[in-house]
Amino acid sequence: MLQRFNYKHNREIPLSDNTVINGQGCGEAAKMKYGLCHMSYNGCEMIALHNSMVLLGRPSSLQEICKEMYMRSQMLSGILGSNPCLLGSYYKRRNISFRKTYSYGDFFDNLENVPVAVLSFWNRNKPFNGLHTVTVQLIDDKIVIYNRYNNKDFPYEYASRQDALHDKTDFICGYLIEGDR
Repeated sequence: MLQRFNYKHNREIPLSDNTVINGQGCGEAAKMKYGLCHMSYNGCEMIALHNSMVLLGRPSSLQEICKEMYMRSQMLSGILGSNPCLLGSYYKRRNISFRKTYSYGDFFDNLENVPVAVLSFWNRNKPFNGLHTVTVQLIDDKIVIYNRYNNKDFPYEYASRQDALHDKTDFICGYLIEGDR
């Protein structure tokens, strides 16, 4: 029921499909609902899925992703966002090759081998500040992170993995997305 109510609400928000989203607390995406909360609070996993599809050159609608993934990955009616370890099901249903890893080193060592990746990590003062999930690309030896901060509507560039994720113990999981099978 909540899923249908939110889908109807979200479809009324003028959010362009096939556009990378940065700053989930900025702009139209912040007004969308996921579970009991607004996307500005808990939408990072859905935004990471959406951004990865856009960066792969595949059609994507954030409203449709939220509708599809709510029952597959939400935690506590969305109050805790989504379980990042369950995001791979989205790619599987679309025949998109990916590899999930629980290793900080493996993730960053293989960024150069994929067009796009998704990274989940604990925010500072874990676990009470929750986790965050972002879309990542390696472009000209820079690690580019989309939707890095809630209130910044542009991607961030980092020179090294240590700059991108200060403490490797914050790493939860990552998806190295290869593209179509």
